Order: sequence, then C-alpha cells, then structure tokens
Amino acid sequence: MVGGKLSIAYDEGQEVDVSEHRKAKISFHASGHINATGERLFRNSIRELKEQQELCRVLFQHPSHFQPDTTIGNRDILLDYSLPDEDFFLQAILFLSPIEKTKLIKIRGAVYQTTLMFPFSGLNGVPDLTLQVAFFHGNSSVSPPFTYILFGTLGAPLPEGHSWITAHH
Repeated sequence: MVGGKLSIAYDEGQEVDVSEHRKAKISFHASGHINATGERLFRNSIRELKEQQELCRVLFQHPSHFQPDTTIGNRDILLDYSLPDEDFFLQAILFLSPIEKTKLIKIRGAVYQTTLMFPFSGLNGVPDLTLQVAFFHGNSSVSPPFTYILFGTLGAPLPEGHSWITAHH
C-alpha cells in the first residue's frame, strides 16, 4: 500500500479452479498458518493476538458474472446488498481482534458498507475473539476480472485509512 492506495497486478495472482470446492477453501489456524488453495502461508499467531488486525481482503468479480444461486443452506447468511452497476465492485475486509479490543470499523472512502461481527469464545488455547467482516464498495471503479483474496503475512497491523468506532458489548 502506497500513499493510502492499494495497487494490485491482477496478472500476478495464483489461479485456482473453484469447480472443486475443497481447493477453494481457506482456513486460518491459531498457530498463524493460513491454508489457502493448497498453499500454506504464515502470519503471526492468533494465540498471541493483542490488538485488532486485518486477516485478509477480498476483491469480488462483479456479481453479474455469476449465475444466481437460489439454494439457501442452514448456515448461510443473507445480505441485502446490491451494487449500482458494473462501474462498482464489492470488496470485503476481514478483521480479527480479542473480544475486549473489538472496534467497529468504518472503511474510509466507502460509499456503502455493511458489517457482520461474529464472537468466538471457549476456543482451545486462543483468547475470546471477534471476527468482523466489512463488505463495502467505494466510488466508481473497474471490477477485477476475477475474485482476488489478498493476505497480509507475518504481522499484519491494521493499515492506515480505516476509521475506528468503539463497539459496546
């Protein structure tokens, strides 16, 4: 990130065949291992998490490129979120924090944002945590040609450009 802007060379990403859902799975282990598309990446240990941190960012290909899925699973969460047109694209940032340090994040520059927060407690060897998923879109911009997931590794402090709103429990 340079000067508050994130530049991504789309042609440098790793292509993944998502026809096999197992390959498209991503998991974050308490040790700091990130299992993504058969690769193993490393970040600081979640067991030692002291402050709110960004886990990853997702840049979604515009929804018009996908067939509508009308099946709803018992664990699905439905969001009423529509993009104005092809000139906007959906993004998401996942944040993780110790439950007592959770702050609701307002993404600077977002035209529209909706945030989901999931508390986790009683995990083995891990402090009680909050996973925050902020879905948003900014001003008009070109949608990426595919969906991209971006990982910060080995100590990912919260980047500049986010506003903090303290969450009350």
